Amino acid sequence: MQLENYLKKLRQTPDTLLESELGISDNWEIYLNADFNFVLNRFMNNALYSFSGRIDESYRFNYLPGIVNLKVSNFFNHDMNYMLNGPEIQKQPYLKEMNKYNMTIGLFPHQEKRIPNISSGRALANVAEEILTFTLHEKIPVCLPYSVGTKYLDKDLLISDYSRIVYYPDFRPKEE
Repeated sequence: MQLENYLKKLRQTPDTLLESELGISDNWEIYLNADFNFVLNRFMNNALYSFSGRIDESYRFNYLPGIVNLKVSNFFNHDMNYMLNGPEIQKQPYLKEMNKYNMTIGLFPHQEKRIPNISSGRALANVAEEILTFTLHEKIPVCLPYSVGTKYLDKDLLISDYSRIVYYPDFRPKEE
């Protein structure tokens, strides 16, 4: 799925369908290929976030309106092979693409501070939208490995329809 389409769906999808349609849930990650200090400074200097601490190579932030915590990590060590279902030949372009990312942003709805009349899912979606709009504006390559809604996973909760994984820029041929 194209990032622009995913952003549009983030805005339009009802809160109750964010997880089943778009995969928005706890521990939702964004993979980036970017200069870590550039991205880190963006969070440090953004009025929507406050720095809350550092653990090893990960920097923690609170989304100031509430609900969401972020973890910005200067490493990428995820193996998507366990998430993909299908023949190895089908998986290879996607696994190869994963080698291009060097950092991770994790979103977690664990803040005690709540936002009145906003669900945890909607708060996660709002933060995701804000970050993804920034990456699009800055032309930062991203992958959203958990952008596949739960209703699109197979019986073993694996991804069979790889077209639902969001990449920017999308390395796959454009569909007619």
